Amino acid sequence: MTIEITTPSRLHITLIDLNASIGRVDGGIGLTIGEPGIRITAEGVEATERVGGITVAGDSELTGRMRESARAILPEGCGVRIHIEQDSPSHVGLGTGTQAALAAGMAVNRLYEIGMSVRDIAIAVGRGGTSGIGVASFESGGFILD
Repeated sequence: MTIEITTPSRLHITLIDLNASIGRVDGGIGLTIGEPGIRITAEGVEATERVGGITVAGDSELTGRMRESARAILPEGCGVRIHIEQDSPSHVGLGTGTQAALAAGMAVNRLYEIGMSVRDIAIAVGRGGTSGIGVASFESGGFILD
């Protein structure tokens, strides 16, 4: 089975409460934008087919992040092959790291029918700790008040 995951990008406008003076820490306001985005395909493979059972193919700065995220979700004894079909620029404020991590995690989640929510995947792959804008953009898009 092959799974395809397409992600949006996001614009994070501001953090709301850096010092918890209004009763929360951080939070933010953001917008989801459709392009540029990330598109990957993934398929399950035998773990013995590759050392560690994870292959990420594509000329991208994101391959390492995707590999680590897949590893965080992948059941023992299983493997995954991820191909980056469409990349998004890194380090330009579009939340590419979060989208890449969530895409790889969600691909493994769907391939192996693990049943994790987007929020559970975000925790497992270490994203969304300061602000949930990127996680909410991946999950449902739109204008987000975190």
